[in-house]
Amino acid sequence: MESTTSLSDEQLRVLQERALQEVFTGRAATIYAEQFETDGRKRSRVIRDTVESGFIEPSDSKTYRVLPRVLDTIEAAQADLYQIWQVNFEKNQASSAYEKPWIRLASLPMSIQKGVFLSNAVDWYVVSSTPYNYHVSFADEAEQLIDSTRSMSKYSTYWAGPFDTLDAARERLRSVDGTCLAVSSPILRGKAKAFHNERMFSRQFAINLLWGLAKLGIVPQDKLFSSDDKARIDSQLEEGRPLHFDGRRSAETTSEVAWEANLGDSIQRITDQISEQQHRLALLVHIRDAIDSYGGWEKFKRDYAAALRCELGIPM
Repeated sequence: MESTTSLSDEQLRVLQERALQEVFTGRAATIYAEQFETDGRKRSRVIRDTVESGFIEPSDSKTYRVLPRVLDTIEAAQADLYQIWQVNFEKNQASSAYEKPWIRLASLPMSIQKGVFLSNAVDWYVVSSTPYNYHVSFADEAEQLIDSTRSMSKYSTYWAGPFDTLDAARERLRSVDGTCLAVSSPILRGKAKAFHNERMFSRQFAINLLWGLAKLGIVPQDKLFSSDDKARIDSQLEEGRPLHFDGRRSAETTSEVAWEANLGDSIQRITDQISEQQHRLALLVHIRDAIDSYGGWEKFKRDYAAALRCELGIPM
């Protein structure tokens, strides 16, 4: 790492940020002397030392150009982009923006920013800042614009990429308002797609028990569904509850479903309730016996999972 002379940590950080911004945007990085050193008694010395260090040079009477040598003071760090993406997704699940398989460059530490700049394994996206700020979704397709007559900018859901080179991404960045750079890679996109597929599978696994019972021939379709395809019983086998809220959190893993326990609880609950529930009880008992005849819950879950993956086109 280069010597930083008399610069404070904050002053060095400012120079480093400006130098990286120039690398990623292509716009010249400058500072004002008054902003760089607010203490007028120190300002001349600090500016002189910084010029002599080769970190800045005079641009005009009021500003100084930040020079590329500042980049040498940043230690480059390698990072697992997918791991960073996962952490961001888990922290920001209220915003669908974080589902996209890229990471905003500005959100990364400067050491990792330099690392991705030096890496040959990354590529680039240009994305709207709006979805991150206002919890709106990105467009479904690249470079798709919303109606410009709406109250928000027509670029509010815009994204483009991947770009193979930073130069190509910078050129697009300069031509589209309200956008920022994001970094990605083929590995990140592949892992993010697999993550979303498994997440979708877990949710579908949890809500399609009745489909699985019929699909595997355990219970006839007409016993489970009416002629207009409406389920005759609750998909979680939680019959007889006085209140049932559909807004419960979706299962994130297949191990979170509790059909075995629900089935036993429901049978006892309905047995203790009024006689008009007997037809539902009979159906639940039938499911229990049919599962036993089929070979048990573990066998059913394996076969059901395989059938559902086939139906959804998701590989094992």
